[in-house]
Amino acid sequence: MGAAPGAIEGPLTGTRARAAGLTDLDHELDRCRRTDRQLAAAYVDVVGLKTLDDSVRFSARDALLTRIVMLVDEHVRSYDLIVRLGDDELLCAMSNMTPADARRRFSAIDAALAAAPGPGAIRTGFAALMPGDNATALIARARTDLRADGGQSPPSPGEPTSIRTR
Repeated sequence: MGAAPGAIEGPLTGTRARAAGLTDLDHELDRCRRTDRQLAAAYVDVVGLKTLDDSVRFSARDALLTRIVMLVDEHVRSYDLIVRLGDDELLCAMSNMTPADARRRFSAIDAALAAAPGPGAIRTGFAALMPGDNATALIARARTDLRADGGQSPPSPGEPTSIRTR
C-alpha cells in the first residue's frame, strides 16, 4: 500500500508521503541553517515487514507498520517530521537534536516494541545535519549508519544485516 502519487500523507500511516515529505525535509534543513540549529535524522528500517506470511501479508503488514509509526509518533515531538520513504522505510527529522538525543528516543521505541506481543522490530541509522548537506546527503549518511550496523537494533535471526537500495 502507500500514498497515491502526489499525496501529502499516506492513508495507512498518516506519515508524510515520500514526495511531500522530502519537500518538507528540504524546508526543515533550510530552517535549521537559518536559525543555526542542529538536526538529527533517523533512518528506520522495519524489520521483517516483507517476510510476513503471504496468506495474511497485507493485513499483518499494515498492522505492523501502523503500530510502529504510532510508537515513533509517541516518542518524537509533534513538530518532528516523519516520512514514509518506502514500503518498510521511514525517515524522522528532528530539529534542535543531536544523533545521540535521537538514539535515546529510538531506544525507547525499541524497548516498547520488544515488550509488546507479536512481531515488530526496527533497525535505525542516525546522521546529523552537516554544512552543505541536502536531503539526499543527510538520508544517505543515516542509511549508511544503519548499514554499518550503527542502528541500535540487531537484525532478527535470519534477517539480512543490510538493507536493499533503491
